[in-house]
Amino acid sequence: MAPTNIAVTIKKDGTYMFNGKKSEKSKINQLVNSELTKADDVTVNDATLTIIAEKGVEWKSIYELMEIANKNKMRAIIATQPKKS
Repeated sequence: MAPTNIAVTIKKDGTYMFNGKKSEKSKINQLVNSELTKADDVTVNDATLTIIAEKGVEWKSIYELMEIANKNKMRAIIATQPKKS
């Protein structure tokens, strides 16, 4: 069974990581589609795109990833750092 949780990291310098591997921004949609193609129907229905953005990343970059998730009928969550006590 293919993973249902896909993680995309965006760094302040514009670097993108797809499931921990450096990737071009222009290839993220293709990579998401590829992962979903590997999954069965039950897995696809539970697919989640986790967006991990460093502090200072432009909102537009995050929004573009949310649009990819939406087009693929996936949930999208934005990972944040917990507040320090």
